[in-house]
Order: sequence, then structure tokens, then C-alpha cells
Amino acid sequence: MNRSPIVCPFCPLNCDDLTVAANGQTDSDCPIAEQGFSFAMAAPPAPRIGSDPASPDDVHRLASTWFAKQDRVRIATASTPLSTSRTLATMVADSRIELFVDETPSQSALRTAVARDGNVSATLGDVKKHADLIWTIGDVSGQMPRLWQRLSRSPSSGDLTTDRSGPTPARLSHASMGANQFADIAFAIRSGSTPDASQADLIQSIQSAGYLAIILAPDAFDAGQELTTAEWIVKWTIQQNQKQESRSRRVVLVGMDAATTLRSVVGWHTNQRLTATMTNVDIRLGNAIAGAQPAKLQIGGVDPGPELAHAYVPAGIAGVHHPDAIIRGDATVTLPLDRCVETRPAELPNSIIQPSAQSMDSSFTGRTVRPDVFLKSLFAVKLA
Repeated sequence: MNRSPIVCPFCPLNCDDLTVAANGQTDSDCPIAEQGFSFAMAAPPAPRIGSDPASPDDVHRLASTWFAKQDRVRIATASTPLSTSRTLATMVADSRIELFVDETPSQSALRTAVARDGNVSATLGDVKKHADLIWTIGDVSGQMPRLWQRLSRSPSSGDLTTDRSGPTPARLSHASMGANQFADIAFAIRSGSTPDASQADLIQSIQSAGYLAIILAPDAFDAGQELTTAEWIVKWTIQQNQKQESRSRRVVLVGMDAATTLRSVVGWHTNQRLTATMTNVDIRLGNAIAGAQPAKLQIGGVDPGPELAHAYVPAGIAGVHHPDAIIRGDATVTLPLDRCVETRPAELPNSIIQPSAQSMDSSFTGRTVRPDVFLKSLFAVKLA
């Protein structure tokens, strides 16, 4: 077991100061890391076809039959490391697949609004160094439990920036935001009036901030109002930076994207912009997010059951079972994902099989596949 600090692969913060024990426990107070590493260290779920147990080779043969005569296979994922992203980008460039990103309606709406109107964005390092007010919308702490620790300017908070001068930024938070609610806030800020007394502190804090960072969670916007709210926030942010008096004031939007690596690599290779998953897909890589569309085959992640995936095969996790790399969710840095568990030699000659994790205090006999190798084998892509 590697006791040196590692990069966590389980949320777009990709904290680089974790150590992991043999049972999956980490030295940080992060439920996402704890859950992710505990799942990764446990015996892998059994492969299946429908409700029946199967081997990885059984699933591979069935999938090959499914997709043999299909012009383009539809693949969806919420996040992939560098090697799998490269494989998918090659397949997109060769017109073998249609690729989609599993994301929430709020994330999709924000991406649509930014593509249409532009954006004034910032990195976590920028926010940590400059912001005097951070306004979070949605369950930011639930999605990125260590966010405030990473943004703290105390010497022990991490290394997002070396400049920790000044007090820690003040915080505002909303559980979610609707279009009318944000419009009322924007009007109050512009007019200087506060018709709702409960919003007085919020309005005053925003008006007086020299550097306001708005951090949006995947559930930032009220259901049914996602696109309208996203357009309001994006346009307001741009307008705040265009005002004559804004030379000494800055407002930025920060959205941590778990699919940054995939979007970047596909963009570099194909100049294409990935869109959100809207219909059923053929293959899903990794966990299905809440509200995900069904898939014929899921490779890796937690088995979602036959309702969301007709077939399932467990997969190794980059940064746990095998080394890889990932671009942090603010698109600023590429981080190494080192293998951090012991593994058994593969028992099958088939290159699609990867040995599963073996902890220091238990023995596992199950086997998992490596997603990028499985895909290359399935689509007969030349191994690179």
C-alpha cells in the first residue's frame, strides 16, 4: 500500500494530498474520497448480463455482437482519465462513435449559456488569491467536500497558490437559484434598493465586494428554470465586468467540471464540442449520475442494475488500480494518478482483463477490465 500522498480521482477538485489505508480509509474528512476508495478496495461487483452472472469475456462477446454492424456506437460518461479520453477521441475522429457527457440540467444549461454569450471565468488559484467574497449556489460542499479547505489561505490548506496574504474570503450561499430570484437580486444590486429585507445582507455584500467569485454546483438552478437562470447569471457576470466603475471590481464564474479531461482531449483531437446525454446510449463508462439515461452496457462504476444497464462489467479505476493522469476540473493543471494498491497477476491471457485490487488484509478473486483497453478490443482499435 502506497502511503505517500496521492491525487484523488473521485471529484473535480482532484486533491493531491491524500494518503489511503489498506481498507480504503483516507486521512482527510471527505466522504466522497472515503466512499470511492472503499468501493475500489473491495471485491469488485460481479459481471452480469441481464440478471444472470457472466464473465468479462461473456460480456465482451455479447457487446461485440451488439455493435458489430452498428455504424456509430453511442457512448456516455461523466468523467474519464487521460488514456481513456485519448481512446474515445480517436474513435470520435474515426467516426466510430458518438460521444456524450453525462451531466445535470444545471451543468448543461450553464454550458449552453456560456457558448452563446461568453464567460468571465477564473481558476481555483485565482479565487484563492484574489477573492474577498465567494458566493456558492447549489450543494457545493456535498459535491466537493474539501472545497473550502482548498480555498482557505491558511498555510496548511494546500498549494493551489503560494500567495496566502489577506483574510479568508467571506462566504454567501444559496441552496439553489431560480430565474426570478436571481433577477430580483440583480435588480436590487443595480438600483441600490432592497425590497426584500431578508436579502439586505446578501445585496450589500455583493455590492461591496472587490472580487466576487460565484461557484456553481451541479444542482445550482431550480428545476425547469435551468437555462433561463444560467443565461441571467452569465449575462450579469459579463455586464459587471464591463461597467466603467468595474475597473477595480471583478466578478467571475467558477464551474468545476468532472469531464474537463475528456472535453479537452476531444477538443484538441477533433475540434468538436461534446454535448449532454439526452437519450439512451449503447455504452456508459463509469457511474451513472442521477437521472441518467439507460445503457446497453456499463463498463465500471457501481452496478446500476438491469434497469439502467442490460449488461455490466466491473472496471479498474485510474489512480487506484492503474496509473494515469487527469486534468483538474478548473482546467489549470494535469495531475498524475498513481496506482495505490497491490494487484494480483492476471489469470487470463486476454488483454482486456486487469487484475483486481488486493488489500493488505483480505484476498480478492474477482477480476476487472481496464476501460480504455476494453474499448480498443471491442472496436478493434489498434493498441497504442
